[in-house]
Formats: sequence, structure tokens, C-alpha cells
Amino acid sequence: MRDPLDRPFSRRLIEQQPRIRDDFPETGRLALVHALLGFEAKRYVKSMADVYRETCRIRRKQISTLDDIDEKQLPSRVEFALIDMDWPLVFNFCERLYLVLAVPTEEDGYSPQYGPPGLSLDAVRLEIQKEVQYIFEEENLDYDFVNGKVVRASTTHTANLIGKAGVALADPNLSEARDHFRKAQNFFKDRDRPDYRNAAKEAVCAVEAAAKRLFPGDGSTLDDVIKRLQRDKILDPTIAKSFTGIYGFRNSGKGVSHGEGSGGEATAAIAEFVLDSAASQILLLVALQAEQDTEVPF
Repeated sequence: MRDPLDRPFSRRLIEQQPRIRDDFPETGRLALVHALLGFEAKRYVKSMADVYRETCRIRRKQISTLDDIDEKQLPSRVEFALIDMDWPLVFNFCERLYLVLAVPTEEDGYSPQYGPPGLSLDAVRLEIQKEVQYIFEEENLDYDFVNGKVVRASTTHTANLIGKAGVALADPNLSEARDHFRKAQNFFKDRDRPDYRNAAKEAVCAVEAAAKRLFPGDGSTLDDVIKRLQRDKILDPTIAKSFTGIYGFRNSGKGVSHGEGSGGEATAAIAEFVLDSAASQILLLVALQAEQDTEVPF
């Protein structure tokens, strides 16, 4: 999910070694505990008591487990719980950390006048995602942490593009595009039943939603927006063909969107190419829109 040079040195050093698939090493679990302490200090989670409660829920421990625990004991209790879990449950915990334990800080006593401005829930979740993903990289795990879900790692190139597009799509104005792109990733990376047809379709829908939001107008389709960008000389016609080509595949690819279509099957390789292309196109559209908003000084 990161640019290669942003990865930990230890990860870059072992780039060619097989990734870990069927484990969550103890070193990674300890790193999670340290991250949790940082999250508590930054108020990204309500309390360490809530974190410990969640570990008990995941491990199906009785309510009595929570009785008479000194607050100072909570970090060590969380550490023991994470080390004691079966490895798939640690991944469950990471997902629950993002989905359930994360809280916004913007209404928690922060203000520009008296302290750092608070963060929205989406912003807090993004910070948690970055830290958890970094741990995954440090531990050389064969998984990525994408929008709160643990998914199988794809190629480095795809992971980098998806990560960059994910940052761009964190803009609240692009929520519809973000939802489509999240669905595309989930369809593509489903460990048991990957759905490459819907992955390709949702990736193109994400581009269309981003284009319509970034360049609002009368156009009701991606094709309309791209034609207008060409007409206004915002987008070069040769580059525009990459947009119309992928959009055309959504309509013609076998089973991708409208019936069986006349095109080829959406295989894993094709779906990954569409994801790569969609991520690149979203980044380009965001950059083009930013250029239009920039006032030229006189």
C-alpha cells in the first residue's frame, strides 16, 4: 500500500523473500500493542479498557474476565491477549480496531485556539490504517490493510497505486467514488471467492463517480465528462483514449456490466490491469482539477 521507498528498511532488505501467509508473528503482535498505546495517547481510541474488552470479545472470554482489573494492568493484559490469540483472530482485531474502536477527536476538547485541531472519524481511521499497514510491511505479511479490511497482498505496483488513490479518495467530496473503489478492491482481493468481473466494473464506476464530482456539469456519464475535458483543452485527446478504452470494457467485457457483452473475460490479470488503470486515472483527475483551481498570480 506504500511507495517502495516509504517501506521499512527491514522490509526492503527482504523484498525477495516469501511473504508470511499463515501466521501473525509475535513481534508483530507486540508492535500492535505499542501502536495501541500511541493511539490511546492521541485519543484515536476511547480507552485501553475498550481495547481489552474487544480482545475478550474476540477470544470469547467470560464477562467476569473484566472484573477488578487495575487500569495500570491493561496494557499488559492487552499484550497477553494478542499473543494468546490464534493468528487469524489477530487480523480480526485489526479490522475491529478500525471499524469499532476508532473514535473522532474533533469533538474531544481540541481546538485551533487551545490545541491541535481534531480529526474526523475518517481521518483517524486513515491514521490507524497507515500504522497497521506499516506493521504488516515490517513483518513481511502477505496481506494489506485496505479501508479497514485485511486482504491478500497484490503486486507491489498495484498496491502502490491503490494506496495513493486511497489517499486521494479520502476527500469527503469523493465519497461515492471511494465506495466504488472499496468494492472493487474487496471483489478483487476476496481470499475465497474473488469476483474479477465486479472488480473491473466497480473500478470503472469509481473513475466515473470521481470525474463527475470533480468536473460537474451536464454530462451524465464518464464519456461525457472526458469529451468536455478534451473540448476545454484540459485533457489531451490521446490520454483521453485511455479513459474511453477502460470505460468501453465495462460495457463490452464478458459479464462485466451489461449482460454477457462481446468482449473478453475479466480474468485476474485483466481485473488487476483495470484496477491499476482506474487508480491512475483517479489520481490524474484529482491533479487536473487541482490545476484548474490554482489561480495564476499577476
